[in-house]
Amino acid sequence: MHLNNERGVTLIELLVTIVIMVAVTTPIVMMVSLAMNTEREVSVQNDIQREARLIMERVTEKMRDKNVIWTNAQSENKWELVCVLENVEGTRCSDVYLTYEVVNGLGTMKLGENGPVLSEHITYFNHPNYEAGRSNPVEVKLQITKSGRSIELTTNIYYDRF
Repeated sequence: MHLNNERGVTLIELLVTIVIMVAVTTPIVMMVSLAMNTEREVSVQNDIQREARLIMERVTEKMRDKNVIWTNAQSENKWELVCVLENVEGTRCSDVYLTYEVVNGLGTMKLGENGPVLSEHITYFNHPNYEAGRSNPVEVKLQITKSGRSIELTTNIYYDRF
């Protein structure tokens, strides 16, 4: 038995089909790629903001207490936010709330002396040292740079608000 129509696909039909497929899939692939890049950038920016807010929250919470100071007793590049309260026996507490250390121009902030790292990407941090009689407000600035993105937070700490 012979089929009368044994015709296949011509080269022109195949090329037209390929061109149509490329024309349809290229914009889709570009949109997916753009969405993934945007998601990655937003994720990095969110990470930076999360780190900066957490650090600034900890610093301002402890500094408002008035019973802490920034000290660099260990080295020129290492600062600690420490307790300066004296207990009933007249001895000072030895709590270290935060540690800020600069190595090769990049700062690291940790909870306590050996606690978890809050950020390893601090490019600027001013750490005012509270002294009795310091006037209000005290300005604290923090800048974090990570993956080419940067965020700077500034806050004013007011003592004796009430």
